[in-house]
Formats: sequence, structure tokens, C-alpha cells
Amino acid sequence: MREEFLEEAFLLQYHLNMNYSDVRSMPLPYRRWFIKRLADEFKKQSDARKKASDERQGLVDIPMGDMSLSQDSNQQGERVSSQVYAPRTTKFSND
Repeated sequence: MREEFLEEAFLLQYHLNMNYSDVRSMPLPYRRWFIKRLADEFKKQSDARKKASDERQGLVDIPMGDMSLSQDSNQQGERVSSQVYAPRTTKFSND
């Protein structure tokens, strides 16, 4: 339990520049909220960096359902517009 508090204190001090005494006097639900909010913010930043990196590399997300539809169309002899995804490299996602 003590180590858990110290981890929380470290995160709040390191990333939010809070004082140890402020962290120590903060109610537990508030500490947990700040840490969850901080984790959510890091996730959003990470996703934004990944998206920017993918765009610089010319990658595009194609949900797996859409990809299977275009493959079905190709198998039936229908022409799928290459302008939708070309000249980008295809990257698959489970969305």
C-alpha cells in the first residue's frame, strides 16, 4: 500500500509538479482521478503522434470489414476504384 502511494506521488510530482505535501493531503479519489486523467492525456498524445507518423509515411487505416468488402468485389470481377487508397500503403486495423 505504501509503495502504491509512492508511485502515485511520484507521477503527480514528476508530471504535474505537485508538492509531496499536497499529494499526501489530497483525498484518494482525487489522486486517482488526476492519475487517470494524466494517463488519458498521454494516450491521446501517443495516438496523435502515431497518426502524424503514419500520415508522413503515407499509411492509411482501412477497417478490416471494408477490406473484406473490397476483396469480395475483386473476386466477383468488379473493378474497385484504386483512387480510394492509392498511392498510399495499406495499414490494417481492427476498427
